[in-house]
Amino acid sequence: MPNNFSNFRARTLAETNTDNNLSAEFIETHASSTTITHSRISEDIKAVLTRDHKEGMDEVLLFTKPALDSADNIVVGDYIVHDERTYLVYMEFRLPTKFIGIFKK
Repeated sequence: MPNNFSNFRARTLAETNTDNNLSAEFIETHASSTTITHSRISEDIKAVLTRDHKEGMDEVLLFTKPALDSADNIVVGDYIVHDERTYLVYMEFRLPTKFIGIFKK
């Protein structure tokens, strides 16, 4: 006989799977979806980039899926290459299913 905790875990797992599927679909199909190079590990990563121009610098908001090996995740201080331009990660927001980084040129 299922108890309340089992019901809660089943519902949480279903919601997490749905969120993961939506995140993956967003990264794969969004109009701003592109491939970037994570310089520290020399690996190409699928990501969504949105640009924002601020006076004196270019700022980019990046959405990626977390790496399977946590040591390969993008962290503050890493460099990202996109369209032959190099960006420095200077801020990050981590959620269990996604990475959001903000970069400066």
